[in-house]
Amino acid sequence: MQRNNIQPPPETKGLKGYKNFRKGSLSTPPYGYSVIQGKLVINPQEYETVLTIMDFWKSGKTTYAIAKTLDEKNTPPRRSKKWCRKTISTIIKREKAKELDQNTDSASEM
Repeated sequence: MQRNNIQPPPETKGLKGYKNFRKGSLSTPPYGYSVIQGKLVINPQEYETVLTIMDFWKSGKTTYAIAKTLDEKNTPPRRSKKWCRKTISTIIKREKAKELDQNTDSASEM
């Protein structure tokens, strides 16, 4: 799956604990994101994998099956040699929270 038009939002939503890196509370941003000038922004290269993970999950694949598929496609995780179910689960939870925040924000603007 190729997504050529990944547009990072001006601010990431659903990442309440990750918004301010200037205080040094977190050493590494979550997978799919980078820190630029103290702000959390989408990393287009990694975020492509995040979108793929979400597509697999929405189609009914388990976290184990997603991890196995990413390994078979030689999609590297950030730190380890192989993907693990916990990492996939964390990415899914974070993206679901982000979607909920965006839906809540758009509903309150009406």
